[in-house]
Amino acid sequence: MIIMILSVLLTCLAGCGSTSSENPADLSETVTASPEGNTALKEFTAETLDGSEFSPETLAAADLTVLNIWQTTCPPCIREMPELAELERELPDRVRFVTWCLDGAYAAEETRSILSEAGFEGTTIISGDGDLMEFLSTVQYTPTTVFIDREGNLIGEPVIGAAQHPKAMYTQKINEVLSSLGLQELTA
Repeated sequence: MIIMILSVLLTCLAGCGSTSSENPADLSETVTASPEGNTALKEFTAETLDGSEFSPETLAAADLTVLNIWQTTCPPCIREMPELAELERELPDRVRFVTWCLDGAYAAEETRSILSEAGFEGTTIISGDGDLMEFLSTVQYTPTTVFIDREGNLIGEPVIGAAQHPKAMYTQKINEVLSSLGLQELTA
């Protein structure tokens, strides 16, 4: 029950934002985890839209997990979802694209409908606890996307707001993060 209350409060606090190509960094300073804050997702459990569990062990199964945080009341989040779905289908197994719908536990049918219409078939988190909730307290806008290595460390710069060309932008960001980890980049 506490997790559900926290999710509702955090969903209400999260604003829906989008960045433009002219000022892509306008929001980034307000969203990154503070140095004193949690920069790793090591102890948590989460429920997915299909009723499965998502945990640190799930993160460990891929070199990189891209976590896109969104909500059903965010038009920019929904607008970029078809390109995110296309990207998710094209990624190799070593790179996982996961969404976290902040109001998905309360709007499950709407969440399913949005994802289905976009063609997204990957994992969608709808609730969580532990480090995941601590991290969520640092997020102020949706969509926000972060990059997580297999040990649960948040790496690279988060992407705040919706991109004009999400698939191309995320491919570039994924390659930057993979390179920083000393791992093979995605091929075209």
